[in-house]
Amino acid sequence: MTTTDHKSLTDIAAALDYYKQHLRRHDLPPLEPMSGLQALFPDLELAPEVTSKWPEGWPCGADPGVYFIFGTGVRLLYVGKASMGANIGSRLSTWFKETPGRGCRVVHSGWSEQPRFVAALRVPAGMAFEAPALEEFLIDRLSPPDNRNGRIRPRSA
Repeated sequence: MTTTDHKSLTDIAAALDYYKQHLRRHDLPPLEPMSGLQALFPDLELAPEVTSKWPEGWPCGADPGVYFIFGTGVRLLYVGKASMGANIGSRLSTWFKETPGRGCRVVHSGWSEQPRFVAALRVPAGMAFEAPALEEFLIDRLSPPDNRNGRIRPRSA
């Protein structure tokens, strides 16, 4: 994978605009803007888009929606969802834990690169069912390298 294959915040914004304009019913409550970035390792180099630092509360932590995990250079690694009884904070807490005196600990191995930042997008109140559709659309549109499930594969002839 070349660096041009990596998706950025700009690519996510463009995909969300397409989703809102072409796929989402216009009579639904609007989607809020995506949160700013939270730095998981604030002692390392920060991106200009960082608005919070570990261990502050997760962005949109109490809400259902989708979350984004980024590597160095704010390259998109993974898109996940929190829906139907889960919230973004509880989902992110399955990936990252606080280690007293040592900061953030990445729980799962197998990342294509070290996760560095997270961001989130809440879905409107009472519409947790939209999170899975939004997640699936974003995975298909952006092809994050660490989303192995949920990709639409071309059918063989």
